[in-house]
Amino acid sequence: MTAGADGLSSQQVPSLSARTVGQASAATGGTPLVLLHSATSSGAQWRGVQRALGQRFRVIAPDLVSNGHCGTSLTPGDATVLEADIDLVRSVLAQAGDRAHLIGHSYGGLVAHRAALVDPARVESLFLIEPTAFDLLLPAGAGPESRELEALRRTCQEAIELGNRDAAAQNFVDYWAAPGTYQAMAESQRHRVAHAMIGVVSCWAEIMAVRADYAMTAVPTTVIQCGLSPMPIRRIAALLSDQVPGARLVELNDAGHHAPLTHPAAVAREIRQHISRCEA
Repeated sequence: MTAGADGLSSQQVPSLSARTVGQASAATGGTPLVLLHSATSSGAQWRGVQRALGQRFRVIAPDLVSNGHCGTSLTPGDATVLEADIDLVRSVLAQAGDRAHLIGHSYGGLVAHRAALVDPARVESLFLIEPTAFDLLLPAGAGPESRELEALRRTCQEAIELGNRDAAAQNFVDYWAAPGTYQAMAESQRHRVAHAMIGVVSCWAEIMAVRADYAMTAVPTTVIQCGLSPMPIRRIAALLSDQVPGARLVELNDAGHHAPLTHPAAVAREIRQHISRCEA
């Protein structure tokens, strides 16, 4: 199914309801901030950041299609998972009214950037926390960072093909966080993450299929690199900041890849500074 000018069709994307928008601020004025979560997560991951931001901003934190819990489903012939997430964000932007600052973490950062390439007129700026722009490491296998990520992708895909979503989820979570993280999660959380892994593997292949034209990014951009993250995603953040015109690279030295969850105050501080620069 082909998306319309404002995103997915009305049958695919609900209006901005509590189910679609995981978190929404009480503020009704000001430029909106659209916060996009990482793979296997939801809009709720931004609660700490939203509290730290205070009431100045109008915050919208939708649940993406890829996590499998947003109330939107895909059937054969529809858009791919990545395309569906981009179109969902475009729909959110259209309904938000004003030009929005797009803030994305990990996979959400990748979706934010792709949405800005497609629909720059609705995007005020980009704030990207280690986006999973794996295509920047193409050709696959060309360097150690690329080989490391390819090994993770292959391990997760093989587990999915064997019907073992739990193993795929454990490998995925423990790579991005730390060994033992997955087993330390509550059973309900493990179930949710495992449920999302088919979408994760599908998106991974889509990202690698086509290299985006990062030089065409037409809005002010800040890229966050975390000092304790795996080297491949740190490398991607550096490459992205080099290829996006005028991009600013900021390092959170004592944070890992899940900085919005572990260091919400630091992330909120950088968001405020980014927006202040955009407004200056």
